[in-house]
Parts: sequence; C-alpha cells; structure tokens
Amino acid sequence: MGQRSLSLFLVVTISIISILGIPVSNTESRSVFGQAPYLETNTVKVLPETNNTAKAFCGDGDGIISGGYSLGFASLDAPFNTSIISNHPIQEANKTGYFEGWETALVNRGFEVATISATTLCLNLTLTP
Repeated sequence: MGQRSLSLFLVVTISIISILGIPVSNTESRSVFGQAPYLETNTVKVLPETNNTAKAFCGDGDGIISGGYSLGFASLDAPFNTSIISNHPIQEANKTGYFEGWETALVNRGFEVATISATTLCLNLTLTP
C-alpha cells in the first residue's frame, strides 16, 4: 500500500467513525453508553447462634452482571460452625425485568460474631450519560 492510498484509507476511516459517532476514548464511551460497571457491597454482622442476610442492590434501573459473597471471622475455628444458606441474584420492585441485586445468608452456630458481605457487579442499563 503506497503512501497516498494509506492516507486516503485513514481519512475515510476517521470520517466513518465521526459520522457513526463511534467512541474513540473511555470518556466518550461513557457519554454515549452510560457509566462503566461498578460494585455494590453490603456487610452485616451475624451474631452467635443466629442467622442473617446481606443484600446488595444496584442503582435504580441498573442490572447485575454477577455477584457473590465474602465471610469474616474472629478466629480460625469460627468458619467450621457456619453454613451459607443462600447465595443468588434477587429482584425487588424492578420493572426492567433484570435482576438488580445479590443476596447471601449465613447461619452462625458458633459462639463468635461473624460477618457476611454480599457484592454485586452492576451495569447501567439506561444508556444515558
């Protein structure tokens, strides 16, 4: 490909990108396609000989990409006295039809306080800046 045909190719390519409004940087992609994915986390205490549920929700109108949980214990023996009884996506009063949060529940049969965190990776589904 000669110098002249390469220059013409670049001019045509840049013109097509401009006409179609294709973003060429992260800043422009956020303004065209909304915000980048983000994390939401909620941590709750689980007292000894009880159970508790942690729920993490995305912003209004946003949906989840994925989710999960993490646990916190005061000692190395504490995890052996607990059980995860729930770990799944949830949907509340959301009219989008998409899951909008993550729920995780823990039973603590031990004698120490534990913590459970629900985390969800969210995506803006409104396509607004």
